[in-house]
Amino acid sequence: MSNKPAPTLKDSLSTMISSALSAVKADRLDIACDWVNQAVQATCTSDEIDLRTQVNSTISVILMKATVDTRTAVFRGGAIFAALDQNVQVIVRCSNLMKDMAVGGDRGLGQALALVIGGYGKQLSAAVAPHRTSIYVLTDATMLDDFLTTLNNLIKAISTFSVGDSVENPEGLSEEQRLKSAATAVSNARHLLSRIFPKTMSDWDKARVLCRHALALLENTNGNLKSRFASADRALQAKDFGTSNAVLLTIETDLGGGD
Repeated sequence: MSNKPAPTLKDSLSTMISSALSAVKADRLDIACDWVNQAVQATCTSDEIDLRTQVNSTISVILMKATVDTRTAVFRGGAIFAALDQNVQVIVRCSNLMKDMAVGGDRGLGQALALVIGGYGKQLSAAVAPHRTSIYVLTDATMLDDFLTTLNNLIKAISTFSVGDSVENPEGLSEEQRLKSAATAVSNARHLLSRIFPKTMSDWDKARVLCRHALALLENTNGNLKSRFASADRALQAKDFGTSNAVLLTIETDLGGGD
């Protein structure tokens, strides 16, 4: 008979969290959710705050990854589309797990933040819903702006929930990744402009939305780049194809090019 001690809750939790984070690195957020769900079941009634905090942090990592990946996909596609639903369902699933994992001195505040995150998840799910059954649902500028704004609000809420205060670079993106993501949005904005009958065939409003959200991603950008974005917005608003195309191409080049 073995005298080896039975694994403790801490040991088992370490395995669950490690497996979840490995799945995140492998871009298998569905599997990450399965593992963190096991961790929630193991600790949601535990009085050990440090264990609960570990689980909460892991949920936040999965949520942030799903949210940032969704934003990148929207920057690349310039629209809301059915393929986003996989990550959106991860967001909804994790937000539900968060409700029982609020930790800290003010548990009520933690649960309230979890409900806010859940609300954003439901908004995203509702926006994607029409695209699950039809490929002919168009995304106008207002819909695109609302979706990206919800994603950005969700990123802020996740960062607040996980650490209590805003932290530097809560999205976990390197500067290179941040620049590339912004460049992708600008490139897509430029490709929404048509050389043939540009005033009527170009989607000027969506191009402005993509540029505005690209600039928001570059919080610490230099003044010259901000000035170029302002010039691009004025040209897009005036429906000036030549100036818009030239300035957007310059911005894209300055950012290093997108996907």
